[in-house]
Amino acid sequence: MSAVRVGCGRAAARAGPGRFLEWKGRCAVDDQGRTAAGADRRILERIGEMVDEERRLRAALAEGRIDPETEQRELKGIEEQLDQCWDLLRQRRARVEAGEDPDRASVRSVAEVERYES
Repeated sequence: MSAVRVGCGRAAARAGPGRFLEWKGRCAVDDQGRTAAGADRRILERIGEMVDEERRLRAALAEGRIDPETEQRELKGIEEQLDQCWDLLRQRRARVEAGEDPDRASVRSVAEVERYES
């Protein structure tokens, strides 16, 4: 069996021989809408990458390399993806606490996640 490569990110994901995952937002899920085993660490890694990207954008604005509109547009996209990843991680942890399979957690749409946060 090949290594599982899942979580939030841009590259194609794989869960076992020949079983590809699809992307919802930038979080990888299988054909049933579930994340693969061991995804928590990769989700956290992707969150870290997005936080770093937020910092790079803010630095680029401060240095005059990008305009405020570009920064805001790109930050909005990153923030939406961060919300989705944090929501997925919370779902997984809640399932563990309830004695359920964390791999049955699913990535929710940006609209759904944003509705929960308001």
